[in-house]
Amino acid sequence: MPATVEPKVVEFARQASPGSWFLSKESDIEEQLELLPYSHYLRQAWTELSLSGVLCVDGRPTVYLCEANYFTSARKHECHRFAWNQGLVPLLVFITPNQVEVHSTVKMPKRETASEELFESGSSSLIPNLGNVAEALEIASFVRSVETGQFFQDHAEFFPPSESVDRYLLKNLVHTMLAP
Repeated sequence: MPATVEPKVVEFARQASPGSWFLSKESDIEEQLELLPYSHYLRQAWTELSLSGVLCVDGRPTVYLCEANYFTSARKHECHRFAWNQGLVPLLVFITPNQVEVHSTVKMPKRETASEELFESGSSSLIPNLGNVAEALEIASFVRSVETGQFFQDHAEFFPPSESVDRYLLKNLVHTMLAP
């Protein structure tokens, strides 16, 4: 019997602490008043990324979960670019039956190239050594470390403030202002 992704998504939902929320469907957004400022962006992400869930920590969307049997490198790049441009969540997780990939959406996406192997050859946003996140115990550990902030401290090099979409836009504004 082939592995499926559904149990992994369910496990992410099950591991959310009482102070966190896991949104498993778009209609869950309205149930949390604290998410009202983010509701448009969450609905947009649900549509654009075909989300399977969103983990919210301290009243803020923190992780987008995307599941499929397979993701092409082009699709991963498209999802990463969307999440980076949105500037809302710091983590994007791709779940397939055999793998879970965790990407930083703070890191600026690489420019598109002619090569389809952008994500296959090692994306700068892919946080390495998280291959066991697919196992239930590791999912629990991952969710807890995201909720406490330890994950971001342990992998600080993947969350450089200088590459956030806000900083990128500010640099462009300053450059435009100073241009003759």
